[in-house]
Amino acid sequence: MHRKAVAGATALAAAAALLSSLPPAAAALPPAGAATGLADLAADPSALRQVPAQSRPKFRWWWPTDTLDRAEIDRELTAIKNAGFGGVELGMLRNGDKWGSAEFRADLIHALRKATSLGLTFDVTLGPGWPVSSPQVADTSKELSSQNLHYGTADVAGGSTYRGPVPDNPPPGADAHKRLIAVTAARVTSAEGKPLVLDPDSAVDLTSKVDARGTVRWTAPATGKWKIFGFWMRPTMQKNRVSGADEALVVDHLNSEAIKAALKGYDRQVFDAAAPLLRQNGGDVFEDSYELEHGPTAAGQSAVFWTRDLLKDLAGGRRRDAAALLPGLFEEIGFRDGAEQRIRNDYTQVVNRRLVTDHLNPISEWARRKGMTFRAQAYQGGIGGDLPTDAVRLASALPKADVESLSFGDPDDDAYMPGTEAGPNEPGSAKSRAVLDRYRQVVSGAHLSGGTEVSNELGAAVFGDHRQDPRDLKALADHSLAVGVDRMVLHGFAYKDYQESGQTTWMGWCPWCGAAFSFADSWNQDWPQFKALPRLTDYLARADAVVSTGRPRVDLTVLNSTSDVNGAQAPDPAGTPQDAFRKALSGAGYTWDSVTPASLPSQAKVTKGRLLPDGPAYKAVIVQDQEALPPDTAERLVHLARAGLPVVVQGAVPSRASGYTGGADADRRVDRAIGTLRKLANVRFVKDAASIPAALARLGVRADLSGQGVADIVPVHRRTATGDAWFLFNNSTRPFTGELTFRTTGAPTLLDLWTGQATRLGLYRRTGQQVTVRVRIPADDTAALLFGPAGNTAAAATDTNADEVVRSDGRLIVRDQKGGPKWVALPDGTRRTVALPAAPAPVTAAVTWKISATTTSPAGERSVALTSTLKPWTDIPQLKGTSGTAVYATSVQIPASYLTGRSGVRLSLGDFAGAVRAWINGTEIPVSQVPNAEPVDVTAALRPGANQVKIELSTTLNNALRTQALTGDPDYKAWSARPELGYGLLGPVVFKPYVEATVSR
Repeated sequence: MHRKAVAGATALAAAAALLSSLPPAAAALPPAGAATGLADLAADPSALRQVPAQSRPKFRWWWPTDTLDRAEIDRELTAIKNAGFGGVELGMLRNGDKWGSAEFRADLIHALRKATSLGLTFDVTLGPGWPVSSPQVADTSKELSSQNLHYGTADVAGGSTYRGPVPDNPPPGADAHKRLIAVTAARVTSAEGKPLVLDPDSAVDLTSKVDARGTVRWTAPATGKWKIFGFWMRPTMQKNRVSGADEALVVDHLNSEAIKAALKGYDRQVFDAAAPLLRQNGGDVFEDSYELEHGPTAAGQSAVFWTRDLLKDLAGGRRRDAAALLPGLFEEIGFRDGAEQRIRNDYTQVVNRRLVTDHLNPISEWARRKGMTFRAQAYQGGIGGDLPTDAVRLASALPKADVESLSFGDPDDDAYMPGTEAGPNEPGSAKSRAVLDRYRQVVSGAHLSGGTEVSNELGAAVFGDHRQDPRDLKALADHSLAVGVDRMVLHGFAYKDYQESGQTTWMGWCPWCGAAFSFADSWNQDWPQFKALPRLTDYLARADAVVSTGRPRVDLTVLNSTSDVNGAQAPDPAGTPQDAFRKALSGAGYTWDSVTPASLPSQAKVTKGRLLPDGPAYKAVIVQDQEALPPDTAERLVHLARAGLPVVVQGAVPSRASGYTGGADADRRVDRAIGTLRKLANVRFVKDAASIPAALARLGVRADLSGQGVADIVPVHRRTATGDAWFLFNNSTRPFTGELTFRTTGAPTLLDLWTGQATRLGLYRRTGQQVTVRVRIPADDTAALLFGPAGNTAAAATDTNADEVVRSDGRLIVRDQKGGPKWVALPDGTRRTVALPAAPAPVTAAVTWKISATTTSPAGERSVALTSTLKPWTDIPQLKGTSGTAVYATSVQIPASYLTGRSGVRLSLGDFAGAVRAWINGTEIPVSQVPNAEPVDVTAALRPGANQVKIELSTTLNNALRTQALTGDPDYKAWSARPELGYGLLGPVVFKPYVEATVSR
């Protein structure tokens, strides 16, 4: 997570197996602790009235040291439970050397027991922080810590002889230990500027010419200028990012001996004692993103991550050729005709294979033996390294994969920079589509291997601390839910009772704030908005349950050789070919997964034109603009096409192998495979992305979702034993109102994710294997539709001039906000007219409200009582510049005629800024945390006559921090540039009546 790399540098200084392409771990039975027992929502839409514990979000929980107040531990776990969370993920952000001490183990075991008693799952990170590190690898002579490949050079004129030490150019402060990997030479074709260009055909391996004294002798061919390269492996000396963990070097992620040594140390420190309780609890062991860094390099040189036997894997049985081509791995060196990309492609394949076999698999097996489940962010993050991780392949090797909102680009790094208030990416933008695609890569890996969960480290934002309301967290979550991420982990909750120099909030320890650079919220139970979190957690849990019920159904899989899940914020993709590709597929309603060459299924079952028919059941594979492919991948495409899977090749047509391994024979294999594809009837070749939908249509491949305006809708489709579930995200700044056609046969039910209310819709059309439904989704918001059981023939209307038609006990009920005569068209072609009474007029709550506020600041709490119209706190003198909680109270008269058996009332809070809760006559109303949301039915809470209405609005600490900074307090100086935010209930608060009547049979 590249945000953590920056924050660490600043704040801490201050279904079926995937066959041969997947590792054995991914083909295992569902891991221990996997989410089980989720209801078939198509069969029982009302199941989410009670939110399932296994879908509830988790809180990342930070400890500062190893000696904590156990009463405070209990208070925090209880508060987390009461806020609607289902678990915690324990990490340590200070005093890393105390992770695993006797005191730490005692506190951990106490917390584990308390969490288990509360019904909270309890996850533990591998070590105190990230990347995975251990004192067990600190002896650099054992070569178990993270390693770099460096080089030195010597110039040799054509025809002359070099006799001397192997060239070396150690980086500043290099460790004394080093290992010679290879000595090579190549002819220079261009030394002007960068890159230095070499002739790959001239490259030779001279390693065998090195004598016992480390001297090499070599005579260059007669013509040209030559360079000799000496390649040396040295430790990066990278340390854990948590302060105090000075003896813990980062492990070599490409060497199984390294992680096994670290795990033995973790066992002695923590897991031998805690494993039985962890097994009983059912939590996970978690690894954060890699964030590997090279450290210093010699002037003008890059470095490459390495391990001592990597060259053997890179050679693929041709060590001499691979060694000779090592210069091409470095960014400042190239080969004639750009051939360096081939050796880099081979390196990428080898690195990812080693990450699976030598890092992920050993941890998965270790966790399994202890009865735990391994969950991880298996991709490079940070800004100091360039480990080329394949997010799809690595996710497919995990029992549980994890993503993170910020490092996937949501929000951008500049979203909360002083002077801006951008927040999450704008819906419908090219950046928003890119974010969805990054999430999609990890979810795709889980789909391929049958993974049971993909979680999201949610809510970190550069300068976003004390700036994000529940609505912002919901938006960030929705963007990942929209492609199938199904568990949220809020970042994060900090142990409250700890103080350190530079502490800049009076509300408790805030590890990520207080410096010139601040980064993430550090929640605790005393924060003003904490009491409003249960509504958000209920929403997230229900949404998670929808996108994890049943099995995934995805229209297409897209073969692309690159993964941009690397923690780096990419440039704006607007106008790029990649964005054009995304727009072309989404514009036609298609859903898609991503697959890289190494993760394309090789022998998977194709049944009735679907790959992996039990889910995700791809209908076609798109080869996206690939000039080269590994020969095995090209031949897999032929196998899949011959088995009946349609293939569309878009843009560049592969004409050669992507790597050096296999040489000219590999190129010929690719060429033959593409030639075979051209002859098959179910294969199409198209030039541009815009032509893909038409090609798919000619092949009979149609999207499971269609309709006018479908381009803005990002759907997740799940197939259950009895029907279908759909989660729909409106990726637009405009509300969507229109008809959508779903590939299903069941009767539709609309699920309210805030309340769990399941409304059986009575307005839809069934045509063959499709159902058309009228849908409304607010801008940047979501909807959930359930269809089932399959083939359900419930009563329905096909059209109406009323606002809505619902089903209840086999009857059709017409509802409308105006009333009067309304007609419904029935499937048999007849019309029925319903005489609705005239609907009463909406009731707008009083202009002036009583406001009782409690504000908080370093000086303590202050009570404020006033009357005011609804306006921002910035315009209310008593509340300007403050943070806290205000309760707005008024009385609303509702005539008895509004509450007859043929009428009801819905509540709209209108606009607001902050977190809200609402009560009517003492009954809490499950209101949305999104301003101007769809009204919620409050009929049952109302009574004829006077109704007491209370609306609670709570803020972040932003304004109070800013106010303190403006007093000149040096401890709060960093907050002086923050904007004052216009929190408050803005309204109008309106009670909207509706009338209803039953359609006669």
